[in-house]
Amino acid sequence: MACPVQEINVKGLRITHFEQLYIYLVWAEQTGCYYGQKRYFDKRYEDLKCWLDDVINTYKMEML
Repeated sequence: MACPVQEINVKGLRITHFEQLYIYLVWAEQTGCYYGQKRYFDKRYEDLKCWLDDVINTYKMEML
């Protein structure tokens, strides 16, 4: 069962950490690599991709 998370602590992580995670997502998409049932993997993939987009864009906006 999934455990809901109210707050994710990203203290100490820089934008490059999140960009690296994003590159892993792109790599998985390009290679077709996945684990578990594909439909659930695809849902997690999209959720993570949206979250990382938001985090990266927030970092970039704060740097302006």
